[in-house]
Amino acid sequence: MERLTSVASGDNKIFSPVSKLIIVFSLAVFIFIASLGYLAQSSHSNTLDAPSAASQAAEPEQKAESQPASSVQSEPAPPPKIGPPSKTSNFYSGEVVGRIVIPSVGVDSALLQMAHVDDQPPLDRGPCHLGKTALPGQAGNCVLAGHRSTFTRPFYRLGELKPGDLILLYDNLGREYGYVVDRSLVVSPNDVWVMDPTPGPTVTLITCHPIGSGRYRLIIKGHLVHSR
Repeated sequence: MERLTSVASGDNKIFSPVSKLIIVFSLAVFIFIASLGYLAQSSHSNTLDAPSAASQAAEPEQKAESQPASSVQSEPAPPPKIGPPSKTSNFYSGEVVGRIVIPSVGVDSALLQMAHVDDQPPLDRGPCHLGKTALPGQAGNCVLAGHRSTFTRPFYRLGELKPGDLILLYDNLGREYGYVVDRSLVVSPNDVWVMDPTPGPTVTLITCHPIGSGRYRLIIKGHLVHSR
């Protein structure tokens, strides 16, 4: 009994209140350090496993780039728009640009090029196409001029034309362009608006009026009805 009592009393001395406090503090420090290690390891693991924002943003692009070209379907390109031919011709003054035929008034003559309204030499040789206006068959106003009572006087009977009459123009390749007369009018030489461009293919014939005088201009207007 004494031995047992002495041992028990010795144990009580070893585990004094101070010793117990040290042990508890040590255990708390150990647990705290172990917790920090675990948190650090867990954070490092999450950083390695979670993709960065930049890699997530780039991922759709990489997927799109990795798709084969054949899987991307593109719409067919629209057909090119074809506009009206250019109204500016490349013919020089006096060159033959085609032919004019007006069956109802007996006109059948080569059509020459005149560079501008004051280009007289070609006009003295025959009916002319005015430069920088539409060529036969083109979109725009094809302006033709001719003498009425002098030189070859190709437009002598132009005043006999009436609505519905046919004016035939030919290019140098033999293509035919048929115009129908719409109206005739008499204007002043200063009324140059008759030569203004038009949206569709039209023809304007100009000659002096009355016969033997240059006081006025006789104008014939028509529109394209066929080409072949």
